[in-house]
Amino acid sequence: MKNAQATGINDPGRISGFYVDPNNPDVNHDFLLADGTLTTLDPPGSTSTQAFGLNNRGQVVGAYLDAAGNTHGFVYRDGRFQSVDDPQGVNNTLINGINPRGQIVGFYGPDACGGDVCNGFVGTPGD
Repeated sequence: MKNAQATGINDPGRISGFYVDPNNPDVNHDFLLADGTLTTLDPPGSTSTQAFGLNNRGQVVGAYLDAAGNTHGFVYRDGRFQSVDDPQGVNNTLINGINPRGQIVGFYGPDACGGDVCNGFVGTPGD
């Protein structure tokens, strides 16, 4: 794997991050390295994705682009993805942290804060 970035590590030694697709340099894929096994994590419907952190429960958070170019946050745990959009930032939400209780932090705004206004949030995703 080339062009990989580790973005999180938890107490059990699991590592999250993302890497550049070797066949398409415009696409990123998430990964989770746990107990010597590397798993690629791509939310369903994503065209590019980045994991930004994880907690000791093994929950991984990040953001992904959909086919329309919208940015959505995600939480991954036990083989399942939950897409997360702040109610005021639908299609422009990025999650960059999660604590042991499952509370998330992130931001939203024009083009996921590439524009003029950026708003932070803290929340707990529902099941």
